[in-house]
Amino acid sequence: MCLVCLVCLALGCRELDTARLASLTPWRSSGTGDSAGRPQAAASEHRTTTTAPGASRQSVRGLEISLEAAGGRAVIRLRIRLRRVSDAAALAVTSQNGPSSASIGPVNGEPVFFERLLQLASRGSSAPSELAPFLRGTYPTSPAVESAVLNAATAPTPGHAVAAAHQAALHQLVPRVAADGGEIRAVCVTEAAGNSPRDIKTCLSESADGWSMSGSKRWATLSPLADQLLVVALRGWHGHRADLVVVAVPAARTGITIRPLRDTGDPLGLPHAEVHFADVAVHASELVVEDAHDRLVKPMRLLEDLFGAAVASACRLKLAITNDWPRDHAESELALIAAIRQLSQDPAGNPACHLASAGVLSLARTLEARARELARSLDEETRAHWTPFLESHSFAARAREARRARAWATLFEST
Repeated sequence: MCLVCLVCLALGCRELDTARLASLTPWRSSGTGDSAGRPQAAASEHRTTTTAPGASRQSVRGLEISLEAAGGRAVIRLRIRLRRVSDAAALAVTSQNGPSSASIGPVNGEPVFFERLLQLASRGSSAPSELAPFLRGTYPTSPAVESAVLNAATAPTPGHAVAAAHQAALHQLVPRVAADGGEIRAVCVTEAAGNSPRDIKTCLSESADGWSMSGSKRWATLSPLADQLLVVALRGWHGHRADLVVVAVPAARTGITIRPLRDTGDPLGLPHAEVHFADVAVHASELVVEDAHDRLVKPMRLLEDLFGAAVASACRLKLAITNDWPRDHAESELALIAAIRQLSQDPAGNPACHLASAGVLSLARTLEARARELARSLDEETRAHWTPFLESHSFAARAREARRARAWATLFEST
């Protein structure tokens, strides 16, 4: 395979400017070189396009390719410089349910993530003000944390940003197929007694056509808007260990009743509900995760912390850029997002990951405190609007501290 083909595959190119690529001259030992005998770099520009449905095509130019000899081998060095991206390219639409200016679609290559984030953060929000249309226009990309951050940069309120992060975290743990694009999902875990394995009473019973599910969930975030429910249910027992599975069912299926909760005290204004299941038919293919407590419930707690910190940072970045705050604050927010972006890809059960997460969340609180001081210069309405990302909240603080203590004990105090 030739060099040009390798580069195109690596970048996922959609359009080739062959006239420019023809100027790329492979290095040969008989060619000219510098004073040290190294070949001179040959450079070319490559043109790619990213287009949103219904939008005009805009080119992004700036791929430089150089070749040099190193230790007797030909070394390819790539440098990508993003010079211009149209609004449509920055807000590409990927939802199956039609165009939405809030959607963040795939792009050609990882290096543009931070450029896209800065572009989105520098603009006012054009996303739908209603939460459901906003969420249906946000299909999580991979890695999911990028989707959370980019959608947060377009979010009209902190609640929209956190809801997008919640959806992205669910997608990372329980990926959905492309045909499901645009669905809003809600996870149903907590019951009257709590959310530990011994508290789960919603159960699956075998039936002639598969399974039947009955029980109640007490606190299901976003369930009043949901198209699909991810339900943690008890399938049986392995000795003293509960056999918990995740069941993915349509929210409109017969036997499911969703009762929205009023006056929940949620500072973000997100909807919550009780969900009741009465002999709900479940197909075998809808049992999507085994060992649900270890593979969904526990890692979801950590991802909610990380994704929540990331979207809060994206919103503070937007405030910093649009209100001319000191540039070093914007840089610090970018660095925090970069750390979370990497950390969110590590196994959630890794004790070292919990310790690193604790450190990242501590840094987030430091930036939050500084942003709170900088926000004193904002008008009262703007400051009140973004207050949830300027003030610390102690949700799940005890559980977070318990994870941190267990991680230290596991790594350094075990015998």
